[in-house]
This record gives sequence, structure tokens and C-alpha cells, in this order.
Amino acid sequence: MDLSTLSLSKPPTEYVTAAPSPNGAVALIPSITAAHPPSDSPPRLVHKSDRTAIYCVRENGIDKGIKVLVSGNHTEDQILRLVREQSVSNFLPLHVRGRHVVDVRGFKGAPALHFEWAKGVALDEWIRNAASRSDVDDAVRLRVAIAIVETLNDFHKSHVSYQNLHCSNIILDTFEGSYVATFIDLTAATIYTTSSSKSWVKAVNKDLRDLGNVLKELFGCERQGDTDAPVRNDRLDSNKRAKTQMYRKEDDLPMFLVSLISTLGLSGDIFASVTETYSNTRDVLYDLQYIAKNPSAYLRPFVLDEATKNNRLTFRHDMFYGRQSEKCMLIHALNSVIELGGQPMLTMISGSPGAGKTSLAEQIKKPLDDEGGYLIRGKFEQNSPQDFVIFNAIDAFFSQLHNDSDPQFKSEVSRRIHTSVGSGVRMLIKSIPSLGVFMEEYFNLRSENTVGVAASEQRWKYLLCKLIAATARKESPIAILLDDLQWADEDSLDVLRLMVTDPDIKYCIFLGTYRDNDANSCNRIRKVVDSIHDRSVSLMSIKIGPIEKESVNALVAELLCLPPRLSQPLSTVVHSKTGGVVLFVLKFLKSLNVEGLLWFSLTSRRWEFDTSKIRRKEISTDVVTYMTNRMTRLPNEIQSGLKFAACLGNTAVIFDDSAVCDIPFLMNSNAIETLILTGTKFSTETLRLAFPENDSDLKEFIRFVIDGGFLREISADLLMWGHDQIQQGAEYSYSTLRHFHSCPDLHCSSSPIFLGILLKAAYELIPQDKRESFHLLLGTRMYLRAPSDSLDRNLFPMVCNMNAGIRLIQSREQKYEVAKLNFQAGEKALSSSAFSTAGRFLVAAVNLLDEQSWVDHYEFTLKVHDAAGVALYAVGDFTTLKTVMLKPVMRARCFEDKLNTYHNMVRFLSSSGRMKEVIVKCSSILAQLGEIIPEDMNQEICDEEAERVKEALVPLSEKDLLSLPVLTDQRKMVSISFNLKIASAYVVKPILTPYLVFRMIRLSIEHGLCNISSFAFGLYGSWLVSGYNSDFDRGYRMGRVATDLMRKLRADEFIPRVYTTVYGFINFWKEPYQASLGKHIEAYESGALSGDMEFAVSSLCQYANSALFASGLNLQKLEVNVKLYIKRSLQSSQIMASKMLVTIHEIICILTGSNEDSYSVFLQTTEDQVFTDARENHQFSVCRYILNKCKYVAFIGGDMNAAAHMFEMGLDYPLGSNGKMVHIAVSFFVDGLIAFFFARKQRADKMRWEKIGESVLKLFQKWTKTCHWNFSNKLYLLEAERHFLDEEDAAAMAKYHESIQSAQQHRFIHEEAIACERLAWFHLARGRSGEALQTFTEAKNCYKEWGALGIVGRIERVIQQIIS
Repeated sequence: MDLSTLSLSKPPTEYVTAAPSPNGAVALIPSITAAHPPSDSPPRLVHKSDRTAIYCVRENGIDKGIKVLVSGNHTEDQILRLVREQSVSNFLPLHVRGRHVVDVRGFKGAPALHFEWAKGVALDEWIRNAASRSDVDDAVRLRVAIAIVETLNDFHKSHVSYQNLHCSNIILDTFEGSYVATFIDLTAATIYTTSSSKSWVKAVNKDLRDLGNVLKELFGCERQGDTDAPVRNDRLDSNKRAKTQMYRKEDDLPMFLVSLISTLGLSGDIFASVTETYSNTRDVLYDLQYIAKNPSAYLRPFVLDEATKNNRLTFRHDMFYGRQSEKCMLIHALNSVIELGGQPMLTMISGSPGAGKTSLAEQIKKPLDDEGGYLIRGKFEQNSPQDFVIFNAIDAFFSQLHNDSDPQFKSEVSRRIHTSVGSGVRMLIKSIPSLGVFMEEYFNLRSENTVGVAASEQRWKYLLCKLIAATARKESPIAILLDDLQWADEDSLDVLRLMVTDPDIKYCIFLGTYRDNDANSCNRIRKVVDSIHDRSVSLMSIKIGPIEKESVNALVAELLCLPPRLSQPLSTVVHSKTGGVVLFVLKFLKSLNVEGLLWFSLTSRRWEFDTSKIRRKEISTDVVTYMTNRMTRLPNEIQSGLKFAACLGNTAVIFDDSAVCDIPFLMNSNAIETLILTGTKFSTETLRLAFPENDSDLKEFIRFVIDGGFLREISADLLMWGHDQIQQGAEYSYSTLRHFHSCPDLHCSSSPIFLGILLKAAYELIPQDKRESFHLLLGTRMYLRAPSDSLDRNLFPMVCNMNAGIRLIQSREQKYEVAKLNFQAGEKALSSSAFSTAGRFLVAAVNLLDEQSWVDHYEFTLKVHDAAGVALYAVGDFTTLKTVMLKPVMRARCFEDKLNTYHNMVRFLSSSGRMKEVIVKCSSILAQLGEIIPEDMNQEICDEEAERVKEALVPLSEKDLLSLPVLTDQRKMVSISFNLKIASAYVVKPILTPYLVFRMIRLSIEHGLCNISSFAFGLYGSWLVSGYNSDFDRGYRMGRVATDLMRKLRADEFIPRVYTTVYGFINFWKEPYQASLGKHIEAYESGALSGDMEFAVSSLCQYANSALFASGLNLQKLEVNVKLYIKRSLQSSQIMASKMLVTIHEIICILTGSNEDSYSVFLQTTEDQVFTDARENHQFSVCRYILNKCKYVAFIGGDMNAAAHMFEMGLDYPLGSNGKMVHIAVSFFVDGLIAFFFARKQRADKMRWEKIGESVLKLFQKWTKTCHWNFSNKLYLLEAERHFLDEEDAAAMAKYHESIQSAQQHRFIHEEAIACERLAWFHLARGRSGEALQTFTEAKNCYKEWGALGIVGRIERVIQQIIS
């Protein structure tokens, strides 16, 4: 052994801090130094053997080494060996760290090799020193190994084989914070001219085997045997010899290193498969560097668990490969939501089945956790109830929040929910029970028992949005993941649309995954996504396909703990056979393990495989048949259990803390398609009812499914299906495998599809022609066994199984019993707002009842049809609804029994836009009640009815009206209700509306009050203040009656309608504009809560309209609110209201000087197109509103010709006799100012303009008497303009100042600006430039305060012209 670099006495090894390691940590690296002879000292003997002596000498301060032949008779071979060392040294490039020979010359009369002394310490000495150091871990040793392999690789790249690699021939030193290794003693090194010769390959294999031995010693392993011993012609003995040398002293060597080192020991073994060995140092270096990139993952101590001992491949739940760029996109989206004002974002992930969409989406969890956020996850299943998916996801979220959160955080969240959702919490907890537990601080929900009434469809959607909005915050953002949207129903997609577009929801990112291999599903989803994108919501689309070869190799390498160069042969085959689809990759690897082509060797302590056989393996196309055949080998009792589990299907919706309700998807006799609903609770009680006595051991079966990973135990009574992600899922324990010794290769994959395949395969155990009877038997057995106190908890699975065998039920009595169970299940689903599931149960009940049921079970049959109508209308299944409605109309015994059907029928027609049919049907129903609607309705008939109402009201004071009795006559109640339904069809026949309002008032006076009466009095008051009557006092009185009646009758559901009517059409004629603004917002909140979105959004229109035209609110602040209202109107599909709000926003943009095109941004169209469409569809109110907008902005903008043109166009769209909104009064005001302006122009049409101005002036004289606050400033300005026309300057001046003063007093800053500007023009016309300049400046200041910066610029230009 050459010890030329070691002194006989060495100082203690010191450790210095090195550069950061690849994982960011700072490693401690030994500072390798050795004692040397004193400067310019005589040669010092360092080592001596029989043949050579090594001296160290210092010359000119530099250490030199001398290797001297000590034998007296020097053979030629000994001298040639010295020359050979010199030749190799000279051949090696300077950067290669080998011994640098100076020359061969005599020393004390003997041949000697003179060389440069290598600094550092020998590797064997380093290993001995490191053994006593606790801070020298495997990561440090790995860096030493990399240094050694780098030097060996440099030798090989130079076509030099070292051939003498031992720990004593390797000198370690540090350089720039890293290790470097120098190889000394080049005696055996050989230069090769070609790298393709057999001798070169053999020499490289020798170096690789030596390297394996060096690494064994480096990482603290025992050395056993001699790798240079002849290779025997016995593969087993050869492998055993090479592999049994790998044993660490403390049996904790990381498996990655075990695999690498043991494989090096096989280098050159002619009996070893080429896929198991290294053929070059380049690959070894790559693998070591790969391990060093993530030492925390790849240098974990090896733990030989039970699964590995029993040769079973397991999958980690967090495995994720090949999607790094997509993952970065997700994280960027989350950061954008958090950092950029909390605006929500929708990210859609599409791809083929098994491509890893869910796994990618769930990568957001860790960064979300880092931000203190939460993931809400729901998964849709084919042919399974979709109503509960979103409810279940949110329920699980609040359960987690309740159990895991900090008390202070929980208190803050519950406070926000209480403030935002209020009593709406009571309506949500039937479907989200954990919310009730979470909110116990504010509601004693358990004792109050107030959760029996289902919220209407629109109502619960609105409340759901409010709930999410109250929960998400910047410090606790939320990600909502909806998985497999291709199975989602339209209602669920609509909920997604509502949540994403809800303007109140901030700091929330929405993730959706769907399969892109079905055109119909993709089109449905695309429509929803497009509608969301049209609402200016940020959208990110990620399409994923199979992962690349490199990613498959990384997956296989980590899964098998093999260095990547060793796993590459296997991963290449796997990729070619699976196409890189992650799900299939894992499934294929599992099958290789099951079939013995991929096994764990206890001898070599690494995973091994047979590549040649794997290449020849065929992938079965019929996996279900294959798994079914495997299952037939299971014990009979387990087969029976699997059959029951398959028939019970996927379920488990939790409705309250005490009940577990299972909802399988089996609503008919179709075969099961999907048999797992992940992340949901499953009642052992349900299984207990299903299992036959003395036929199957339930406990044994439950033990099997838990040990097998099918289910996991939550509590003594609850199990949960495995989660749907690439994770370790269904693995058998060793005891389970021994139990099923006859079928050792039956293993369950962790993937969702494969787990579904297993259960589908279990279903295939039931013969095709026996399945319906099996379901019927199972459902009947559960029903007969269920105690009365558990019947409700297990209602859904038993009814669904009965329905699956429904064709076999022949007896009328049995059909009736099953129909009752379906009705009970439907009512239960309705109470939880699960309308879709309820509809399926109730339609099944309808189909079970025959014609004779209307005779034998009349009351029940009627109730079933009525309930089915409610559920079908809620989900919009109008085709089935139409069929269901026919029977009650024909078979009901009396008119009253048909009423529910009539209500559903009219709602159906109204929702379908068939308003003419609504009028015909309601008229027919009213005729049966004795209320005849004249077919030839005209103004005369309407006036006669109005006069009768007026006479009836004359003797009654407000107090008398409020004291009228409550209506008890149900036929009259129905009459009022259907009168209101016809009145809602005013677009088709406007003259009917006032007539029907008069009818409702008369019925209320003659027969008593009902909730509708409050709205009827409001509508009547609106008609009274309309242009047809202008009876403001009586109208205002009826408005008060309407609001007081609503409060007295507690008709909260009519708040949006009454407030829209009273505060939007009546009160501003008597009260300040500003007084009504808050009521409009209150009306919206109430309407959204009750589901009356039409009038809720109408209230927002009223607010925006009044705030802009009448109240003088700051335009910048108003613009923010109007944007919000537009989003709300679009979110609830109120298109007419959206057009009005967009028009208001466009006015604000013009006034503020913004270039934003509101029609393009919000409606993706133009103003001209909106106007044209409205005209063609006879939506004349939209046409009038757009013309009023154009006229107003033209007037404010100083373009009087354009304003006059809009006035002329507006004459083609006259107002009707119905109520006038605030903007109509303002429009008249502008008309008067335009008219007096053009009357002063002395044109041919002066008289016409003067007449128009005079008519407007008279209107405002009348209106000012009713409400001085709102109209006096307008009247004074009109009078000033009239005096200006008549050249009555003094009077004009007085009125201008009165108008300005009145506007100031009443806080109409916008109209103060208009009055100042009109006065300035008056001064300018009279040549008073100074006064004009002053008043223009005052006008500019008012416009600026209003926020009309676009108008400010125009006034400034006028001022500049005056100055110049």
C-alpha cells in the first residue's frame, strides 16, 4: 500500500464550513491536511516495502515525493513499471486528478520515480476519522463518492483504466467548498487506444467493481469476499457472491445507495442481465448526482416494512411526476388570487382518463396550506346523485374547520358568517350539518329544530355564495376543487358559475377537472366556462396528456428506490406499453409485481425485474373480466360480501350528526358503472342490514375491506371509502394474503379507476340474469330487518336496490309499498334541497302507481304527483314534468286538488317564455273560480274596473285597510294568486296589468287580506302616480298601505316586490330621492335571500338609476357599485336588468372621461346592437332607456344638436300608462332645457320648441307642489331659461340663483353644476365675460366634485377660450 501522502504523525482532522449543498443546507467538510517534512529538509522516509521506499522531501518550499526501488538487483520489469507510471501521468490531461510524475531518475544510486506530493489525506484514513464524527452523515459521504467517481470518470474519458482502486490509493482534499479526489500509484493504470475493444470493457468493469468496494467501505459496509476471484459458471452462485457483500453495520443504508452499490458489484458478470449493471462511470456519476439533488428524499434510511418483506409494491400518496410546468401555473394562479386584490380565478384542467388531472389539481394543497388556506374538494360520479357533491364538500370543509382550527380563527369566521348569512344559516344546515355545529355560538340549532324546510333552488345557491364569501379571506384563502365535471348536472355547473362570478367572493380559486374524450360533456362545460369568461373572470386552461419518458423514469426510480440509470430499461418498456398515462403506469407496475416480473430481493435488498419478459407481456383489454376471474378464487363468504358492497354502490351523504344516509346511484335496472364515491362516510349499520344471517360473516368482511384498503375505519360505526388520487389505497396485509393463499396475485390498485374496476368486477360476480332479483332481495331484506328507529337512516340504499329490481314486482300491493318508500325518500331529499335526487325517487313512485291507485289510494297518489311536480320544476326537467302533470288534471276529484298541478303548469309555461299560454291557462283557471277575464280587454273596461276600486276605497282610511280581516277563503286566495300570475305577463298584453291589479285590490277589500295584497296595493299606488293619473297623494297613501300591510302580514317574501314598486315608482314624488336609496339595497338582499332574483336585481337597477340621475352621488364610487351590480345581474341571468345597468355604467364612463366600452366588456356587443335587438323584440323600455342615455350625455357634454336628435327619436317610443321611474322625471327636465335652448335660436320651429318647453314647465310646477325637495331646483332652472328666452334678464338671474341655491340645499351637486353652467352661458350671451368666467369656474368645481372629469375637461376648454 502506497502511503506517500501520509506522514507518520498527523494532526487531528479539522472541519470547516463548506459551500451550500445542493439542497440548500451547509455541510461540514473535513479540512484534510497532513504533516510534512520541514522546509528544505533532507529526504524523509515515509513508507518502505520489500520492493519500494517512499520518501518525502521539501525543495524550495514545495513537497516532492520519491518512489525508489530498494532491491539490489533491479529487474527490467520493475524499471518499466516506473516508466509506465510516468507515461500514464504524462498521457493524462492536466485536469485529471492523478499522480503527477516529474521524471524517472536515480536516487541514491537506485532507479526512482519523482512526483508532486498530493495534498490531502488517504480515503481509508478519512473513513476512520469520520466514523467518530456524528456530523459526517450519508450526505457528506455522498459528496465524497461523487468526487471519487468524477476522477474515475475523467480517467475513463481519457481512455485510461485505473485498475488499482482502493481506499488507500485515493487522496481526498477540499477545493472551493467541495471534495476532490486524486488517484495515486498509477502502476496498474493502462492506456487504451479504443473504447470498443473487449479488453477495454473488461478493464472498465474491473474499475466499476473496485468502485463498488470503495463505496461499500465509504458508506460503512462490511467487506466480504474477493471481487477479483474467478467468476463461476453458476448464475445463482455468482449473484449470491456479488450481492451478499452488501451489509451495513447499522442496517440503515438508503435503498438508492444499496441498489447502486450492489449493482456495481455485478459489473462484468456475464450471467447478469445488462439491465442490472453499469457499463460506464458516466451513468454512475449521473445517478450519484441525481441522489445528491434531493438527499432528504433519496437518502432516507431504508425501512424493510411488511409489504416489502412480502414482495408487495406500495405507492406513496404524494407521488407526482412530469407536471412541473403545469404545477407552476397552478401556484401562479393561486398567488395571483391572493396578491392581486383577491379577484377569483377559474382554472380548468382537462385530459384523458387516468392522465393525472386530479393529482395535478391537488398539488395546490401545499402552497395553499403555506398561505393558511383550505381546500374544498368535491367529486362527481357517473350515474350517481350530483345534488350532494357540493354540499358534501362544504360540509367536510366545515367539519375540518371545526375540528382543526384555532379557536380565535373559528370565532372570527363564525362571526363573519353570522353577519353575512344571518338566519340563512338555518336553511343551509339541513344539507351542510357541520355548519350547524360550527355556528352553535350564534344558533342553538339542535334544540330549535328549524331545519325541516328546504330552501328554494335560487335561495340556497345565493346563500351558498354568501357562505363562501364570508369564509375566504387573504389570510385564509380557499381553493374549491370540483373533480370530474363531465359527470356534473346542469344545476351543479350553474352553482359553479354563480360562485365564480359572485362579486362578493374574494381570495378564492376555483379548480375544475374534466375528461376531454366526450364531445357532449366538453360542449356543456365549455358553455359554462365561456359564460364565466364573458363575465370578465380570469380563466386559465390546462390540458394535460401522457407524461414523458423522463418523468416515467423518475416515477419508477423513486417508486423502486433505484438510481435513474438503473431504472431506465424498465421505465422505457413501461412507457411504451402505457403511453405515459400515469394511471396505467401504476396499474402496469402493480401487475408486474403481482405476476412476479418485478420483485424485491432480500438478498440484494433492491427491487429487481426481468426486462425481456416484461417486453413480451401483453396488457389485458378486459380488466373487469380478468379481475372477476381472480375474485372467484376468494372464499365464498368474501365473494358474497363483495356482491353486497357492489349493490350498495356509492354513497353516504351525512344529513345531521345523528344520521348517516347512503345514496347509491342505482335509480333503475341499469348495470353499475361506477362503484366508489370517495371521501364519503359509509355506515356499518347499512352493511349489517344487507348481510344475510348465517350466510356471511360481516365482521370478517369488514376486516377484509379495511385490511385491503377498500375502506378505512373512522369510528366504531363509520367507514370511509379510499380517497380518489394516486396514493397507496387498497393493499392487503400479510395476514390477508395468507387468508387468500389460493389467490396470491389479487391486489388492489390505489388508483380511482382501478379501484372502481375492482368493485365493478365484484358486481360481475352476480350473473346477469340474476342481478335484478339480487337487488330486489337485498332491498327487501334491509327493509324487513331495519328497526323503526333506523329506517330513515337507511332509506336511500334500500329503496335504490328495490328500484333496481322494480320490473320484477308484479303485485299491486307490493308496488304500492315500494311507491310509499320512494315517496318517503323523495320527501327526505326535498327537505335537503336535493331536487334532482328527489325527482328520481318521486318519478319512480309515480311510475309504480297505476290508474286504480287514484281510486284505492287517492290522497297518497295526489301527494306523490304534487311532490314530483315540485322537484321536477326545481331541476328544470320540463319534459317529465309535463307528463307527470297530466294525470292530476284528468283524475283529481275536485278543482282544489288540481291547484298544485295548475301552479306547476303555469310556472312551467312562464319559465319557458310562453307568456301568451300563461294568460290563456290562468284565464281558464280563474273562469273555474268565477273570475272572468274579458277576452276583448280595452281601456274602457279597465277604466270601469278602476272606478269600482276607487269607490270601494273611498270610505276606507289607511287604518281601516290595515284592519281588514285575513283572507280565509282558499278559492279567493287562489284567484288573487292567478291574477298576479297574469299581471306578470304584462309584456304580452300591457293593458291587462292595471285591470288585474284592480281585481286584486277589490278581492282584498271584499274578502280579506293575504300576502299578495301588499304587493297589489303597491302596484295600485304605482298606477295612481303614473302619467295617466298623476294622483300623487292617493298613490303615496297606497304605498304606505303596501309597506304597512307587508309588515303586518310578515310577508317578507314580498319585500323586493313591494320596495321596488313603492320606493322605485311612488315615494320620490313625495319624499327626497336620497331617502329611498337604502331601501333598494335592502330589497336586493331580501330578494336574493328568498330567491326572487327578478325583483332583487330590479332593486339594484332602481338604486343605480336614482343614484346617477337624481341623487348626485360621487360617480367614481358609484361606478364601482354599478360594476358589482352588473355582475350580480349577469350572474342571476337577469338580462333585461343587465342591459339597463350596463347603460348606466356607460353613462358614468362617459361622464368620468373613461374610455371603457361597457357594452363590449360586459355584454360582448355594442350599444347599437342592443338597441336593434330590443326594437326587434319589442322591448321598447330598453330602447327608451338607451335613447334617454344618449340624450342625457349629449346634453351634459354640450352637444345640443345630438341631444335634440335623441329627443326626436324618443318620440317613436312613447311612455305607457304605467309607473314612471326616477330617470323619466329627469328626462323631462332635460327635454325642457333642450326645448328652451332651441327656442332661443330663432329657427323656423321656434314655436314647437317653445310649446314643448312650456309643457315641461307646467309638469314641474305641478311636481314641485308634491315634493319641493326633489323638483324645486329643476323648476327654477326651467323658469330661468324661459325668462332668458323672453329676455327678462333680471327675472332670469333671480331664478338661476334660486336653482343653484336649491340644488345646494338638497345636495344635488350634479344639478348645481348644470345650473351654474346654464347661468354662465346666459352671462356670456349678454357679453358679461367676467361673470361668465366666474360661473363657468363654479360649474367646473361642481362637476369635479360630482366626479364628472370628462365634463370638467370640456368646461376648462370653454374657460380657456374666454380667457384668450
